[in-house]
Amino acid sequence: MTSKVSLDKIAGACFLWLLLLPVTAGAKPGKFELPPPSAEGQLITSDVFPQTAAAKEARLRANGESSKKTPSAKQREAQIRSIAELFCRYNKKLSAKQARQYAEYILQAGDKFGQDPLVLAAMVVHESSANAAAVSRGGDYGLMQVRWNVHKKRIMKQYPSVKKAKDFLDPRINIMVGTEIFTDYRAAAGPDLRAGLLRYSAGNKKLANKIFSTKKALEAAQKKHLKAIK
Repeated sequence: MTSKVSLDKIAGACFLWLLLLPVTAGAKPGKFELPPPSAEGQLITSDVFPQTAAAKEARLRANGESSKKTPSAKQREAQIRSIAELFCRYNKKLSAKQARQYAEYILQAGDKFGQDPLVLAAMVVHESSANAAAVSRGGDYGLMQVRWNVHKKRIMKQYPSVKKAKDFLDPRINIMVGTEIFTDYRAAAGPDLRAGLLRYSAGNKKLANKIFSTKKALEAAQKKHLKAIK
């Protein structure tokens, strides 16, 4: 159960990100920016929902990672606080409770698909400004800006509660599907994270650079929280 103190700390720390996180050109907090729309049919997601242990391990190896790297409870809490603060900074309308919930979904998706949660969090803020209701002109939905028309059949099959595009704005489902798509891209690109990001964003180098910059800021914030957590 999340304590009131933890939520207050998250809400109060949002302002500190103005000092912690460098804002690169065009990456203004609170401004919703979209990468160029992906071509129809370009995104490819796997048929594995959920994965077997063997399939998960194969994906991890393809991404140059290992399932044996399990963070401690303290490290996970530091990650959640850092990600929640980031989401608050980019989406001023987001409550501390919502930001923390999104951060927990990010960690769950990272665990399931073997991805760095800090990378996923950085993707969320630069894809949708942490706005779960974001819909692009090209038909990309939610926090991870997934192309609904490309994936709707598989999404509706795996998640019976999703009957229409609006239902796909559900933060947990959107993050899970977006992370799976990114995982497949990384597997196709090899262990190079940048190559995987370029595939996900249809070759948007500027977006990939922003994600790397934000990931570094999150790593610094995580270290700060690790020292503060007893």
